[in-house]
Amino acid sequence: MILIAGAGGRLGTLVVSDLAAGGHPLRVIVRDASRYRPPAGAKVDVVVGDVTDAAAVDRAMTGASVVISAVHGLIGRGSHSIHETDVVGNQNLIVAAQRAQVGRFVLLSVHGASATSPMELTRAKFAAERALAGSGLAFTVIRPTAYLETWLDVVAAGRAGTARPRILGNGTNPINFVSVRDVAALVVGEALATTAGNRVYEIGGPANLALGELARELVAAGVCAGRSRRIPRRALRAASIVARPFKPAAARLASAAYLMDTIPMATGEGDARARVPGVPLTTFEHALRALDTLHSSQV
Repeated sequence: MILIAGAGGRLGTLVVSDLAAGGHPLRVIVRDASRYRPPAGAKVDVVVGDVTDAAAVDRAMTGASVVISAVHGLIGRGSHSIHETDVVGNQNLIVAAQRAQVGRFVLLSVHGASATSPMELTRAKFAAERALAGSGLAFTVIRPTAYLETWLDVVAAGRAGTARPRILGNGTNPINFVSVRDVAALVVGEALATTAGNRVYEIGGPANLALGELARELVAAGVCAGRSRRIPRRALRAASIVARPFKPAAARLASAAYLMDTIPMATGEGDARARVPGVPLTTFEHALRALDTLHSSQV
């Protein structure tokens, strides 16, 4: 049985769908069962619980042979901090997986995971990586660059048609974006892998694009209309502090957007496709043509 944490997100939804299509027994741990919608036709055992609750994680882990952790505390409706979700939550999953003696733990990290990164999420993911590396579990760590579909949603403000695109910051810093579909394919492959050994994969997209370029392409594709609305860097910095007590998710996004607009974010495709046959390379143009991905509420 495969346990998936973070199943309600954009990546998790694709992973559940692909694994369910293959007939694999699945369990997900979600905070609110009423808000979780399994993919159509998917048979999924739903356990209500939070990854920050060690007892709930232990219950969900019973009988698991593989664990996929796709949790993240950056974008979403949750009130947990990045540390609570990505450090404490992953530590709970790792400890429970040790007790259950699972065969493989697949951890979704981020490109550039480092203890000294200026970005909180990147530091938190690195801490989760270190905990997993010291656990004795067989593991796969996947380090994707920024998810293209998520940031298309951010720039499109989650709406289509007449909405003006929204650019957070100057919008001129080149960023490597990878399609979430490419990452999902790699996750599924590793969850079903029979080869032994611990593996760390870097996976990026084919091009480095600034947020301003995303906005122009969204207008050209008819997803948005009109001139871009810009949220200045100083406003992002202020929002990352002022909004924290009232809208923590908005504060986290503002902080991440400020850093993504100011620090080097350009890179290459990574090594995953060269090492794992069959992992797709979705182009920006193809992602734009699949416009239905822009309107998902799962980010």
